[in-house]
Amino acid sequence: MIVSISGDVRCATSQPAILKTGTILASKDSLFLGEKATITILEEDGKVTTYSQSFRLASKSECNPTLQKLLKQGIQSQNWIESAKKKPRNNFRSNTTDNISMVYPRNTRLTKLPERLNWTVLTKSESEYEVSIRCYENDFSYDHTTGNNSLDISSDISLSIGQQYYWFVRDVFSELSEVPSAVWFNVLDTKEIKKLEQERQTVAFIMNNDTLSVAYQMLFANLLMSYELYDECKSLLDDLSKQDGQNHLLHTFYAIIYDKMDLISDSRKYIEYTDQYSK
Repeated sequence: MIVSISGDVRCATSQPAILKTGTILASKDSLFLGEKATITILEEDGKVTTYSQSFRLASKSECNPTLQKLLKQGIQSQNWIESAKKKPRNNFRSNTTDNISMVYPRNTRLTKLPERLNWTVLTKSESEYEVSIRCYENDFSYDHTTGNNSLDISSDISLSIGQQYYWFVRDVFSELSEVPSAVWFNVLDTKEIKKLEQERQTVAFIMNNDTLSVAYQMLFANLLMSYELYDECKSLLDDLSKQDGQNHLLHTFYAIIYDKMDLISDSRKYIEYTDQYSK
């Protein structure tokens, strides 16, 4: 993975024309460096090496398991976006045709139980909304009617970690009879939380605890993606985009997250951004 880059650096094999901090390079990629150009690479074994001359990446016999997992996650993301760019635009549907859209939590895992459920109403009117929460693993069922666009998760609802919940909202006064689309969420259990923190610490150690660097945060984004922590990853990207809003790698993450959240038109928008900013 590229930790830093300056000057004219080009990859002759698998990567896009523009290389950025956070780009995942493949084994045996050949990189050509112009005069005074430098590139710093984080390799599979955890070593960080700076190059000032053209070179070819070599395979490593010993690899850091956490780093190898995250680099593989990054390559999968880069391959996904290249495949998505080739799909015709008419293959992408709009986000929803429903009047009500569930906002949070939406098709994501979480590190703690949500404090509330939020949704938006496209056509505003004075109405009441029936919120339904289901868990098919333990036959959990909860229904509540409110006039608000959110539902506070109080202790009497009794959600549990490690369970997958589905929730949807219905307009009580609507004449439409179809069942609304449901979205899901679940919360990492204590073992997964512990493993996530151990892997985060491994990434921080590899990056010399420079947790403010773009390279660290790109790796951390891949770590969050590997746990399906899409909402938390999106929050990280929102902060990163303030530093470099035209970075096509950020747009790749956004495109995948919105696709996973079933917000397809938003995903398509970022797919087009990656195409625009990677040329």
